[in-house]
Formats: sequence, C-alpha cells, structure tokens
Amino acid sequence: MASFVFETIRCNRSVKITREFPLTGEVDLYYFGSLGCKTDLGWCILKEGIEMMRGYIKLLLLPGLFLLSALMFVGNAKAADFVMTLKSGTVQLADDTQKLDNEIRTFDQSSVKTLAVGWEIRNARDVGLGMEYITFEHDFSSPSSDGYTKTQLYLFSARKYFSMGEIVRPFGGIGLGWGYSKFSRDGDVDRDLNYVLQIAAGVEFQLAEEFGIFIEGKGLASGTDGDRENEFDFSGPSLMAGVSVIF
Repeated sequence: MASFVFETIRCNRSVKITREFPLTGEVDLYYFGSLGCKTDLGWCILKEGIEMMRGYIKLLLLPGLFLLSALMFVGNAKAADFVMTLKSGTVQLADDTQKLDNEIRTFDQSSVKTLAVGWEIRNARDVGLGMEYITFEHDFSSPSSDGYTKTQLYLFSARKYFSMGEIVRPFGGIGLGWGYSKFSRDGDVDRDLNYVLQIAAGVEFQLAEEFGIFIEGKGLASGTDGDRENEFDFSGPSLMAGVSVIF
C-alpha cells in the first residue's frame, strides 16, 4: 500500500509521532519513545500544551514578583540613585566534560566573548535592586567536530553595599533569573529556559560622584538537567571587572 509521511513532531521531548496517510484514506499513527505519552494524538497535544503553560508561568511569575518588590522598594526610599554597569571577565565551568547530542564533548574551562550589562536602583540604605544580562561562549572539541555553546542569562539582582570611607564600597548580593544555551552545530540539544541562581561579592571603588570601577566574584548555578535532558550545564565560578555610571 503506497503512503507518504506528512509530518514528524516531537511529543514530550523524546516521543515522536509520524502521521502517514495511505491512499485508502486511513490515518495510521506511530509512536516512538517511553516517556508516558499515550497512543492518542489528542492526549499528546494536551501534554505538550500543559508543558508550554508551565513554561510561561515560570517566566512570568519571577519578573512579576520582582517588579512588585522594586515598586515597594523605590516607594519606601528617601533617596535613590539609578546606576548602569558594564563588565567583562570569565565564567569557569564546574564540569568541562559533558555529553550532548549523544556525544562526549570536552569544553574549554574558561569562557570567551564574556559581556554583562545591567542596571540597578540604590536607595539611601545602600541597597540596590536591578537586572542583569550576561552572555558568554565556551568552545568544545568532540570526536565528530568542534564547536561552541553560547549562553545567555537574564537575572534579577539584589545587593547590599557597605561604606568604608568615601571611595571603597564592598558589596554582596544574590540574583535569580533564567538562561539558556545555543549549540553551534545542528543537533537535538535542548534549549529550554532554566532557572539560574547567582551569588556575588566584590568591591566598588567610587572614583567620582557619578563614576566608579568594580571587581566581583560570583557563583552561577543552573537548573539544567545535563545529559539526562540533553542540556548544557554552565554552572561554575566567575570573575568580572567593570565600570559603573551613577545618575
């Protein structure tokens, strides 16, 4: 019986559905995988819809809570400064050998093309709330080919500054957000957004009323599941330096 493949889609990451339309007009469904997707197309689509809704809720809940906190924070502040930051440095991988797309890949431990930009609002109590965008790449080698991963992080941050004279200001902080990594080669690498936790400490040198330089060390912990879900794990320590402009 002659037939042709109309469409191939993924169901719950590893389950594939192939819809074939024989010339008789019958529709045959074939299911591959073992992640619990029943042999019913409607059920499979429903599960995919639920997963998408969970992703949207995860993305919207965090910024909503942060925005509410920021509004309360600014409203209670007697005086506030708006600060822009630009920095660069390196992100070290805690695990530089990872299995992606069913192949072991050895990564350079240090990142390249590392850049971060951010802003924060500091109140009279030297507490700052803001956002930060970080991007970096890690080169890798593997038996089949070489390449790189590009990681992008979107973080909400909170910091406390301590005054040690007019210039030196140590600080500590925490950040929470999400991130994902792109793969330089064609393959079945998962690019889902995952939660990211950041813990940072450093020193800012306020050289003028509107300008400063700083150095900071931080630890990044990603919510990726590694090779179990075919995701790149970018967790590890980081060291960066940059400039801050105070308005």
